[in-house]
Amino acid sequence: MIEYYSGTWCGNCPCAHQALNDIKNTYPQTIALSYHGGGNDPWQNFNGDQVRTLLGFSASAAGIIDRTSNQVGYSSWMTRVSDRYSNFQMSPVNLNVTAKSFNSTTRTLDMTIDATALENLTGQYKISFVLTENNLVYPQNYYAQCGTPGYVNNYVHSHVVRSMLNGASGENLNSGAWNQNEAIAKSITTVLDAGWIPENCRVVIFVYKESTSLNVSNVQQAIEESVIGTTGITGNSGSVENYSLSQNYPNPFNPATNVSFTIPKDGNVSFRVFDSKGSEVRNYLNAFLQSGTYNVQIEGSDLTSGVYFYELRTDDFREAKRMILLK
Repeated sequence: MIEYYSGTWCGNCPCAHQALNDIKNTYPQTIALSYHGGGNDPWQNFNGDQVRTLLGFSASAAGIIDRTSNQVGYSSWMTRVSDRYSNFQMSPVNLNVTAKSFNSTTRTLDMTIDATALENLTGQYKISFVLTENNLVYPQNYYAQCGTPGYVNNYVHSHVVRSMLNGASGENLNSGAWNQNEAIAKSITTVLDAGWIPENCRVVIFVYKESTSLNVSNVQQAIEESVIGTTGITGNSGSVENYSLSQNYPNPFNPATNVSFTIPKDGNVSFRVFDSKGSEVRNYLNAFLQSGTYNVQIEGSDLTSGVYFYELRTDDFREAKRMILLK
């Protein structure tokens, strides 16, 4: 599991994202948690965001592998991950999701897992549940070493931590000795915010052994479960049947609002915002996207109050909706 500090303002972070993609291509089971922070990043505030301090993050585009050391730069991630896979091939803990339900009306997720010791264990083990979201479209800064310098409006962000459901440090799993084959059940209930797309959300569940500080409290096991779909099967955000464009939420808004859209097939997509006179004020997206569900966060901090329109356009689909910025 890789936990890393990211930011939309961080020009080095696209390099870190590419390093992570390379790792996942080599080690597909690798799980990632992206803790955003700093500047005007739209995702820097979340339940448990003190985890950035507890893990000792002091630089963006830095990560920690399975909580085995201090932060390291993205250029070292592949080596650290390879070493971890080589030296920790057998986990002493197994995690299994035994029940899961999501109520689309109330947006309530209920989940139960069993954590089983595969050998006799001593010490304090803790469990964390972390909600993440993928396919978030928002401008990302680039430094020259990562691409063309400047902001790219149609950047798609993944692994964004939305909430550490049971806090930055998780909760105790065992009390006293944890004997081989002993299963401990834990349950969570949470309500997804209206601006989060359930099809794009995941719950990362991991167990770590408590040590002197969080960054060296080694992760013993980690799994990832979709919010939508059958228990034990990772949801496919690409499985959509129709084009759709949601009404923004909240509406009216100040200073930011969220819009989701779905595209059933790969193709060129544009997403733009216009004022009441038809003048373009934002161009968030003009790129080739894979089929799936996406979320765009519209920022209006530098716009005046009034009526605006946002438009989704593809080769086969075009729709616009009205929204109100109220300051």
